[in-house]
Amino acid sequence: MKNIEDWFDEFSGTPLEEISRTRIPFLRIGWNTQLIRMREFGFLHDSSMVPTK
Repeated sequence: MKNIEDWFDEFSGTPLEEISRTRIPFLRIGWNTQLIRMREFGFLHDSSMVPTK
């Protein structure tokens, strides 16, 4: 049975350990929980957050 790492390698051509950025669909930010999980999984950048006026 394939795991998520195999899926990424197969469909994106990018090894999972090389992915360091994310974008949350529909800009629905999960605030502290999201930021904690991103840090735990090694994400360095989140393009979901946009500055306000």
